[in-house]
Amino acid sequence: MSVDWLEKALWDLNVDRAAKQSFREDAGRFCGRYRLAEDEAEMLATFDVKGLVDKGVNPMLTMGYWLELEGSRSLGGYVARLRGAARSAEARS
Repeated sequence: MSVDWLEKALWDLNVDRAAKQSFREDAGRFCGRYRLAEDEAEMLATFDVKGLVDKGVNPMLTMGYWLELEGSRSLGGYVARLRGAARSAEARS
């Protein structure tokens, strides 16, 4: 679809408490509010920040979303994912 819709969803996740709660409760339902392709919704739901940035999404929006919602809230984990590290490799570090 459009980077604009991805960025709108990420903006909402960065600034709107109700959006964050909705995402935590059901990421798929949250993503349904936006005009996202299936793969884009999957990237949001699985914290695929590398995929999002590769698609053209602003890395500052992905970083805020990662730090707000991804379980580890780790900047190092975010950087590792941007570099293509698998989630299982992060758990070991």
